[in-house]
Amino acid sequence: MDARRFHLSLSSAPDVSVSLERTGPCNLHAGIVYLDAGGSLNKLHFGWHRYLLKKPYNNVACAVPLLDRAHSMWIATFCGKIARNAANRGTIPYNLKYDEDVDFDTDTGTVRFGPESTGLNCATFVLAVFRSASNPLVSTVGWPAASTEDVTIQTGFINRLLDDPNDPTAAQQARIINSEVGTRRVAPHHVAGSCLENEYPVPYAPCEANGSYMVTQIDGASAASPSGGGT
Repeated sequence: MDARRFHLSLSSAPDVSVSLERTGPCNLHAGIVYLDAGGSLNKLHFGWHRYLLKKPYNNVACAVPLLDRAHSMWIATFCGKIARNAANRGTIPYNLKYDEDVDFDTDTGTVRFGPESTGLNCATFVLAVFRSASNPLVSTVGWPAASTEDVTIQTGFINRLLDDPNDPTAAQQARIINSEVGTRRVAPHHVAGSCLENEYPVPYAPCEANGSYMVTQIDGASAASPSGGGT
């Protein structure tokens, strides 16, 4: 692990990095921070069912993957394509399973699903972007089965979809992906943690160890802040 590439807040502007933040009690969220053509940092993330969002970088913690400059610049440009593509907005369903059949067209940035695909979540969105750019971050070979905690978290997402008052398709999606509860889980901290390694794709053990380190640093900084708020 190269902890020097982990930042509670970016003081410089790398072409691309993976963000990790607390979004509620015990919930973690991952996204992609990228440098646009105008020199501004933006965060592209899959916020929830049918919500692909781009907004200015807001000082969340980030891990910078070890990529050559040509690759990192290309991925930053690719993120811009994905963010601008109207076909991606309001259409990507939320799911639980890791699915390598989901990718983004490198020419247009349009999301593409395989015949058995059910959607993306915040972590697998990040993985799909990097994988589409021929820079896969994780290897799921030997990835462990879902833990009891994973099942609890997955069940919570199903219940949240069922109770979503803002989208009439959310409850239907919950029923579609209910069978995915208990599938192996690539979590947000795994995706961010992978970036602190020097060779990709990264297997489970380093992803878990590095991601847990990042979470500890984030929670420690939050507890130490005067307001008690997140980083």
